[in-house]
Amino acid sequence: MVRRGLRWWFPRGADDDPLSPDEAAGLQDAQEQALARVAIAYLGSALAASLVMLWFVDTLAGLPHHALLVAGTALLNVVNAGLLVAAVRGRPRFATMAIFFVGTIAVVVYAVTIFADAQIHLLIIGLLFAAFVLLRPEQDLARLVMGLFALGAFLYVEFAIAPGTGLVPLDSELNRDAQAGIRLAMASHIAADVALMQFRFRTDRRILTGMARYAELRASTDELTGLYNRRPVIERLERLAAGSAVGYAIAVVDVDEFKTINDGLGHDVGDALIQHVAATMSGLFRDSDMVSRWGGDEFLVVLGGVQRGDVEPILERLRNAVKTDAAVSGMDGAGVTVSIGAAMGLPGSTPDEVIAAADRALYRAKEQGRDQVVVLEAEECPEVAARARVVENP
Repeated sequence: MVRRGLRWWFPRGADDDPLSPDEAAGLQDAQEQALARVAIAYLGSALAASLVMLWFVDTLAGLPHHALLVAGTALLNVVNAGLLVAAVRGRPRFATMAIFFVGTIAVVVYAVTIFADAQIHLLIIGLLFAAFVLLRPEQDLARLVMGLFALGAFLYVEFAIAPGTGLVPLDSELNRDAQAGIRLAMASHIAADVALMQFRFRTDRRILTGMARYAELRASTDELTGLYNRRPVIERLERLAAGSAVGYAIAVVDVDEFKTINDGLGHDVGDALIQHVAATMSGLFRDSDMVSRWGGDEFLVVLGGVQRGDVEPILERLRNAVKTDAAVSGMDGAGVTVSIGAAMGLPGSTPDEVIAAADRALYRAKEQGRDQVVVLEAEECPEVAARARVVENP
């Protein structure tokens, strides 16, 4: 139970996942529903407290103003019951704000008439915190009014009411019991309010972090396939080039006859074909590789930590996987093939030069009849090889 509580208090992992606008709105709605249930429980506890107070006031028979105190406490119970009903019927925030004012006035009255020095006015702080936590972030005016009202009531009881003027004597056992009960109530208030604030902070942080991650994801991924788009690939290639890294390759993958399929069978089939190829590619490469949709029916893959002899077998595996996977819906059983061109990134070469070399390899693969893999040798990429020689022999 302690471990579960710590996991709740210190969330990890899933709290960083992206949240779409609909998911964020759903989480916000769930928070609102949870806060509404908390407000109902809070109002129920306020009603229970006022019922206990009615019982206590009734035991003070024979003291001055007894009948008036009983009538006032009975009215307080009626008001609390009405506010509880309002919360249950869908107005929890109105009921919470109303019970703050009603409760604060009741505390002042009881402090003046019964407990003139039992620190009962400390409960005003608990009432204020509870109302603050349950208000919406944009309700600034309500918080200002409630804060000023609570401050005025607290200062009035603290400085304007002389100790010992209440019905309960300061040195009585009843006064000491009342003080103990008030401290316990304040401790409970603080614990509940802190837990509630943590719940709100955690949920709000989850929404903000999730939406930020979603925006970041949308900016760096292709909407149709979920693969990376150009921006993160270019950033990765620039880092590789700046670090004079060796052992990486760029492959350009093109879907054969895509324009004919897209024009003849419709854009829905074309989209399904792109998604099919993207899904196949995603399952074949390592996490350290970067698979992206470069545009239209063209994909680009950055293979890190590979040698020239590794590249062609990897890409042949991709070509065969696309070819042997289940046919795309709407293509009447027609197969899917891809042509692939690749080039090695050598020290000193720029991303544009390596991509241009991979494009030439792709063009050669199509010239050879499509459904081919072509990896250019260094000497077949003059601009790349020339830069590599400059780096090796400055």
